[in-house]
Amino acid sequence: MSLPRLRRRVDVLTFASWRAGLPGLAVPAWIGPGPGLPAPAGAPRGVTVPPMAGAALAVVNDPRVSVLFAVRGGAPASTGCVALADEVAAALVRHEPVDEAAWVEIALIPVERAVDEVVRWLPPDPADGRLLVAHLARPGEPPGWSCRWTARGGSWHEGEPGDHPAGPADVVDRLRSALCAGVAGRPARPWAPVGEP
Repeated sequence: MSLPRLRRRVDVLTFASWRAGLPGLAVPAWIGPGPGLPAPAGAPRGVTVPPMAGAALAVVNDPRVSVLFAVRGGAPASTGCVALADEVAAALVRHEPVDEAAWVEIALIPVERAVDEVVRWLPPDPADGRLLVAHLARPGEPPGWSCRWTARGGSWHEGEPGDHPAGPADVVDRLRSALCAGVAGRPARPWAPVGEP
């Protein structure tokens, strides 16, 4: 597919005004409203919602499958959703940088770039104690796959202390395998609850 990457980054209040202008489209509970992403107070006058933002929120609201992810345990922190529908994926991420106000990024991307969209939010050399949580969700069902990685020694580790480190390629492989299974409608592995971000 030749869909270009469409991406827009805005402050949380601007994003809240867009949501108010699209009352039928909600943000997944995983992402907000929460701290830094207020609920819309009502449709403001004179606000124009960019068409790509409306399209991305429509995909997030009616996906075939979604990856919910969070990077926590320090700054910067990110909480996001990458939703797949047919040939397009939409990403919605709340990001809390180190020395500036939180912002929201919304994007439309080719569906084959869905895993890369999650990976782009991961710190390349995570500090010890950083946490990456990922869930796979299908509409109307509990998460079908969940995983938690903890950063130790500059690498991501899945499971208990002492487990082998997972390099970026290992994280990508696990996410891609789970996503392919989720799109096909079969479980990637039994679901183990790992909590909210």
